[in-house]
Amino acid sequence: MATYAIGDVHACFDQFITLKNRIEAKDPEATFILMGDAIGKGPQDLEMLEWLKAHITPSGKYQMILGNHDDNFIEVFGRGQFETLAKHTKTDDKEFAHLPNRPDEMFEYAKFLASQPLSKVLTVQGKSYVLAHGWYGPDRKTLLTGRKISKDGHVLEHFQGEGKLLLGHTPTSGKFPPPAGMETGKVWDFGTEAYLDCGLVFNILGQAPLGNLAAYTLETGEIHYLWP
Repeated sequence: MATYAIGDVHACFDQFITLKNRIEAKDPEATFILMGDAIGKGPQDLEMLEWLKAHITPSGKYQMILGNHDDNFIEVFGRGQFETLAKHTKTDDKEFAHLPNRPDEMFEYAKFLASQPLSKVLTVQGKSYVLAHGWYGPDRKTLLTGRKISKDGHVLEHFQGEGKLLLGHTPTSGKFPPPAGMETGKVWDFGTEAYLDCGLVFNILGQAPLGNLAAYTLETGEIHYLWP
């Protein structure tokens, strides 16, 4: 009955289902929280959207927080009805151009995504956690795109709040060299915060062979990788 936070899936639906099913085979009552960027960049946006809309609930077995790519989908297909970061920045209209020309269906997916939280704060077996895609802060931009590791792999800031911060957004394989003591394609756990996006999509796209998908167990800190 453990709780698993899963790093950025980025529309790699088959790989996500493989890891989820493997965990559920051992822990049928597992709870999963997707850490944002469930869609975007990868090859199976539509399959991922269908699964999310059918399974995600606010506090049920399958949950999620929003990432910046999910936010961009809302901007592209939400008919201007929802708050998005992209309203105030540049929108990548081409990111989802490959999806079917079914505007009503895409709007329903955007409406669903817009109902999801930007962060979660929870306590599991006495352990406090804050979950955010980019970084934890008071505004949408920080929550979706905040980043405290520089492009050359230096840690700019550690989390000073209550509990442990779990993050996505900053891939540990494909773009950023590992900070001291960390490994490419693994979860970067600094104690105060842990980066769970292991760069799966960069592996699938042939850009980073060490890219992986990780599920972090909130009760124990154990990490399950798609590819050990």
